[in-house]
Amino acid sequence: MTNQTSPDQSKAFIMCVGLPGTGKTTFCMNMVEKFKIDMQPCVYASSDHYIEKFTKRFNQPYVDVYPKFIKDAENFMMGDIRCAVIGGIPIIHDGLNITVERRRDILDAIPAGYHKIALLFDVPFDQTDQWAHRVVNHKFKPLSQKTLGELQSMYVEPVVEEGFDHVVDVAHSVRIMK
Repeated sequence: MTNQTSPDQSKAFIMCVGLPGTGKTTFCMNMVEKFKIDMQPCVYASSDHYIEKFTKRFNQPYVDVYPKFIKDAENFMMGDIRCAVIGGIPIIHDGLNITVERRRDILDAIPAGYHKIALLFDVPFDQTDQWAHRVVNHKFKPLSQKTLGELQSMYVEPVVEEGFDHVVDVAHSVRIMK
């Protein structure tokens, strides 16, 4: 899936899309590390990154901090994105991004010169039960079955027509490369 625009390949905006526990943050951290090794600047934009900082600062569990500070964390994350855009720096955005509206809010902050890529992180069909068990029983960020079900029902896969230059199914791509 490819858009017809011709953005600057060096200015990439990568948006991870997927339900909790599908590997988005692990993938992002590996990408950030690769940028560091290659001595290339990049911005890691994640509201969760700030929520985790708040949990440490206030010595409270994630589930208590999240509702109190999510708006602040979102504002800080969008500030990170705006600063990266001003500097023309590649952006790696880590978040659920499971609705068209959520993706639109973030894509609206990315100018036309950026190469916009959505990375889709799916749960393999044969691993749904194990995945749900891991997410519900996560040590730091547990979700209730109800919340997990709500997130699943809200989920809409990204498409190029939303403004992406490419939409890549990460799990499918990894299986093909093996």
